[in-house]
Amino acid sequence: MKCKKTIISVIVLSSLGLNSSIDNAITVKEVKPVIESARTATPKKKVVKSQPITSDEILYKEELKDIKKKLLKQAKKSNKNANMKMIDFAFESADNRKSMEKDMNDYLKLVAMHLSIMEIESNFNNSVICKNPTTLDIGIMQVNTSVINYIRKGLKNQYLNPYDLKDNIEMGSYELYTCYKKAKKNHSSNSLWYTYAYYNRGLYFEKYNWNYNQTNKRSMKFINTFKKYYKCMFKGGAIYEY
Repeated sequence: MKCKKTIISVIVLSSLGLNSSIDNAITVKEVKPVIESARTATPKKKVVKSQPITSDEILYKEELKDIKKKLLKQAKKSNKNANMKMIDFAFESADNRKSMEKDMNDYLKLVAMHLSIMEIESNFNNSVICKNPTTLDIGIMQVNTSVINYIRKGLKNQYLNPYDLKDNIEMGSYELYTCYKKAKKNHSSNSLWYTYAYYNRGLYFEKYNWNYNQTNKRSMKFINTFKKYYKCMFKGGAIYEY
């Protein structure tokens, strides 16, 4: 007797009534194991039947399409050349962070943070390269050359190319989520502010002399940009928690 377990993950957003917070924006349903038994001793060719699409999945797919359109519309206000690939990769990298960490419940926040970094750092232009005294900031997420090897090691992929759009977003996402986790741990009441401060100035900037007014100006811009994208993922009446 063999047992095959099928798991269907369903993200239920505001259209299903769960729009009060990011923690409630995601839910998972499990389908109980289906047990197949061989009725005879003669081996038979296995026939695997596809699972029917549930109404929740249909609602989620339609909701996701609508969300992505809203996010793209918002991004185009910053740069008309922003495109759906950028939005798709923002979600894909958030998926990757979720798969790397058990019980990660900041999925939609991370999507909004990805898009905020794209807007603030490069205005959705993957061709931007900024020269620093000893390093370069590359691409749409402005990945700094000093952390490329660290990111490649963390993602276990030595072939990630910061000049490639998808790879740049993935690398920036890994660095950003590292910053976010440290900010939540050390500054839980002001995590978004410190998330961008770490991303922009380095994970250890607090150990050195730094300009508060300049850092505050940049971090507040990040927070306000984040709010624009985060709100796009919820319908009217939602209570936003940052």
